[in-house]
Order: sequence, then structure tokens, then C-alpha cells
Amino acid sequence: MLYLKRNGYRDTGSDRRIDAKDRCGCGSAPRFDRPSPSRYRGRQPAFAANRMTRYRNLALLLIGFTLAIVVAEAILRLADAPISVTDRKGPGEMIVFLIALPMLVWFSVAVGGVNPLIWFGGYLRDWPRMLRGFLTMFLVATATMIVIYLVLGLTGKVQWSEEAWQNLTPKIWWRTVVSLLVVVVLATTEETIFRAFILRYLRWKATLAVTVSALLVSSVIFSLSHLIALLGSVNQPDYLPLLFGLFLFGFLMGTVYLVTGSLSCSIGLHAGLLGFKVFLRRTELLIQHESWLTGGSDLRTGPAMWGLLLLAALIVFLCRNWLWSRLWIENVVSTRQDSPEGLGFRLGSKR
Repeated sequence: MLYLKRNGYRDTGSDRRIDAKDRCGCGSAPRFDRPSPSRYRGRQPAFAANRMTRYRNLALLLIGFTLAIVVAEAILRLADAPISVTDRKGPGEMIVFLIALPMLVWFSVAVGGVNPLIWFGGYLRDWPRMLRGFLTMFLVATATMIVIYLVLGLTGKVQWSEEAWQNLTPKIWWRTVVSLLVVVVLATTEETIFRAFILRYLRWKATLAVTVSALLVSSVIFSLSHLIALLGSVNQPDYLPLLFGLFLFGFLMGTVYLVTGSLSCSIGLHAGLLGFKVFLRRTELLIQHESWLTGGSDLRTGPAMWGLLLLAALIVFLCRNWLWSRLWIENVVSTRQDSPEGLGFRLGSKR
């Protein structure tokens, strides 16, 4: 109890809050502090060892995952199966997730000291705020995409397809709804892996250097992870631009997670942006003209969208005070569930 008081924790009923002055390095919003040299003189080697150990552990996990994928693909080829782990959807994609999820759960428990069920329980206990964060970011993403495509329409980059509108059938609408539900599941899975697991694990301390490093590395891993699905497109001209666009997309999602202190916010934003793309692909209501500025059929391959992703990340960061005070659920700092501060949830965490 003395430790909790000294570090700014206080219990009010069932709600464990943290003083505004010190939310694991966060003031009224996430603050990424630089440790003063006098405070940490003589302790830099320990900090460096902690950081390097985490990156080493993560690198070993990724190597193991890559080897497992290679073995799975070899087995599928030997069995002359009609599927591949490089498939962008269907059984092939499911195989990748079935390999990744058990490995991540084992790593989280054995290495990170966090039971995923207990961690998710922290969000379920705060479900009104979790739902608010998801819906807020989902609506913001959808509204933003509508504005972007209106601008593209006014500049002649896209045009309305009257034929596609006339050909819309209840079957197409139903398939579109199902696809949007799949998008929510996919967004939840990817945000859990790349933000809640990788970014949070690498952010072992709420300092500027550790935070930026975790954000950049997790974004790179997010981009490179799509190499599995993009292997068949290596020779396409938009291959490298798409990887860069995916990096910036991951950078934005990570920024949202850090600034809001809520994974549901990054899930909502991810689902809204990807869902709008899937809606257009399913209905074919808009015809997009390729250009160097807007890219091809995927806007993430064009410099215009790159700039918008960076601008969105900047806007989110500038609004961090407002967002954090209304949406935060956890501190987004890698702590073990058996540590004195627990998992850093707004409503505390049961161990």
C-alpha cells in the first residue's frame, strides 16, 4: 500500500486511478519523459540490457514464426494442397493465424508475464469506455474516408458508377455486410498482435526514446508481416510503395493506441479505414483512376495518402489531452501482472 501511495495510485471503491501528475509517465495525457542523467546515472547499462533483451526475445519469436510458416507451406506443397499460406483470405490466411496466436499466447505468459485472458478482462470491466472508443474512432475513420473520396471526386480522380448502382442486389449487400464483420475481426486480431502485444511489450518504460523505438519497430514489423500475403506481387510496381504505406498505417494505429490508452480506439480506426475500402471493393460503386499522387486501386500506395496518414498521426498527438481524458483504459506500458502496479488498467486488474 505504501508503494502504491508513493507511486501515485489510489483506490476509490473498485476504481484504481492514477494521479494526473504521474500516469506511468503520463500527465493529463501520455507524456514521454526523457530520464534526467542525474536520476539514472550509473543505471544506463541496466536499461540498455532490459531493452536489448526484449528486442532479442522478440527477434527469436519472429524467427521461430517464420520457420513455422516455411514448414507449413512446405507441407502444403508436398500434399499438393490447393491452398497456400500466402493466400490473402480463406484457409491459407487462417493457417497463418493458427500458427501465430498460440505462439503469441505462450510468449505473453512465459516471457512477458501476462495472461492474455486477464489482460482482456481489464477491457471487459471497462466495457462502456471500450465501446465508446471503438465507435468514436470508427465513425471518425468513416467520415474521413467519405471526405477524401468527395475531394477525389471533385478533382476527377474517381467517378460514380451508375451501372454498379443499378446492379446492386440483396445478395451483394449481404456479402458486403459479412465482409465488414470479417474486417472487424481482422482489425481486432491485427491490433491485438501488433499493438497490444508487440508495441506494448517493447514499451517497457514511458520515456521518449523507448516509446518512439517501440512505435517504429512495431510499425516495421506490421508492414513486413504483409510480405506473406504480398509474395505474389513482388514484381508489381506498387509493391514497395504499398509496404511503405502499410508502415505509415501501422505508425498511425500505434500512435492512436499510445495517445488514447485504449486498444479499442486503434481497432475502431483500423476497422473504419479498412471497412470503407472493402465496401467500395464489394460494391464497385466508385471507379478510381490511377495517378502517381493517389496511387492505384489501393490509396496506400500513393504519396497523397502517405501525407494524410502522417497528418492524422500528428492531429491525434496534438489532441492527446482531450483523447486521453475521455478514452484511456490502460497505461500502455509493459508490466507483469504480478508486479505491484499490476497491468496498469484504469479500473485496476485482478491477478
